[in-house]
Amino acid sequence: DSAPAGKTKPDKQADAPIVFEQFSLTGTSAELEAEALERVYVLALIALLGQWTVLYARHNTGKTLIVIYLLVEVIKKGAIKASDVFYFNLDDTQQGLTEKTKIAEEMGFHILCDGYHGFKVADFIDHIEELCEKNQARGVVFVLDTLKKFTDLMDKRKVSRWNEVMRRFVAKGGTLIALAHVNKNPGADGRSVYAGTSDSLDDADCGYVLDVVGTDDE
Repeated sequence: DSAPAGKTKPDKQADAPIVFEQFSLTGTSAELEAEALERVYVLALIALLGQWTVLYARHNTGKTLIVIYLLVEVIKKGAIKASDVFYFNLDDTQQGLTEKTKIAEEMGFHILCDGYHGFKVADFIDHIEELCEKNQARGVVFVLDTLKKFTDLMDKRKVSRWNEVMRRFVAKGGTLIALAHVNKNPGADGRSVYAGTSDSLDDADCGYVLDVVGTDDE
C-alpha cells in the first residue's frame, strides 16, 4: 500500500482546518467597530481612552499633581465616568495618600494602595488577566503611580512578560497611564532620559518625558 517511488503518500489531513483558523478575527470587523472606544482624552491632549501612555519625570517634578488635576478636569466635563478610574497610589506618604483619597471621594474615582483592603500589588497582573478573560476591561482607566512598583524596569524578561499582559488589557478596551522616573543624570543633550530598559516605552502607545522649564513663586 506504499506510494510509487518518487512520490509522497497523500496526507489525509491536508484539507482539514489548521488550528489557527479558530482564532481568526476575519468576519468580525462590524463587531470590533461596535466595541471600539470613542476618541476621548483621559488627560487633556496627552492620553487617549483605550491607549497605554507612559509619563516620565524626575522626583518632585509634579507629575502626580498634573495627572490628578487633568483627571479631575475630564471627570468634571463628563468625558469619562469617575467610577471607571482606578488610581494606584504606591509611591506616597500616609499624608499624601490621605489627601488624594479625599480628592477621590469628592470626585468619585477609586484610590488603591498596597496593603489596604486586601489589595496586593503582587497580584495585580493576575487581576488584569481575570479582567481580560471576563471581558471587563473596556472603559476601565488605570493610573499606575509609579510603574517601578509593578515590575522590575531593569529586567527585560520581567518587563516583557508584564507588557504582554498590559497590551492584552489595552486591546480589550482598557486604558493605562503609567508614571515613571528618569535617570539621575541627563543625556548628552542635557535632557532627561527615561529610567530602565526601553521596553515599557517601546510597547506603550505614547510616551512623554516631563521636564521643568521654569519656576515661579506659585
